[in-house]
Amino acid sequence: MVIENETGKLFGTLWPSLSDTQFLESIELWNKRAIANNFDLGFIKGKKCLDAGCGSGRYSIALARNGAESVTAIDISKNGITEARKKAVGIPQIQFQIASTLNLPFQESEFDFVLSAGVIHHTSDFDGALLELFRVLKPGGKLFLLV
Repeated sequence: MVIENETGKLFGTLWPSLSDTQFLESIELWNKRAIANNFDLGFIKGKKCLDAGCGSGRYSIALARNGAESVTAIDISKNGITEARKKAVGIPQIQFQIASTLNLPFQESEFDFVLSAGVIHHTSDFDGALLELFRVLKPGGKLFLLV
C-alpha cells in the first residue's frame, strides 16, 4: 500500500489546481476517449457504475451525465475524494469513498460498468488490481481500462 498511498498523495495535491475550464474539459475527455475507442456511450444509461481511482471525480461526473443510474467512485486519496465531492455537488447518483483498487469493498458481480483510468499501473500489484476490477464486474458487463 505504500506505493498506492504515495501516488494518492501526489495526485491528491494536483486536482485542486485545475481551473474550472480545465475540469470541464477533462469531463468531456471521457466522451472523446470512449468514442475514439468505439465504445457506445448509450451503454452507460441506467447502469450501476464503478469509477475505480476517481481522482477529482471528472469521469464519475461524465458517467452521471451519460445517464448512469448510480456511480460509486473510489480513490486512495482523501484529498482527491474531498475535491471530487466538491465538484459533484448536486449530482445525487454519485457516491464517493476512500478505497484501494487492490481491495475493493464490494460484492462480486456488483457493477454493470467499471472504469479505471490511469490507476492500476500505479499499484504494487497490477494483476491483483485487474482481478479485483473483474471480480466486481457483472457477467456481460463492460470494463473500460486506461493504462
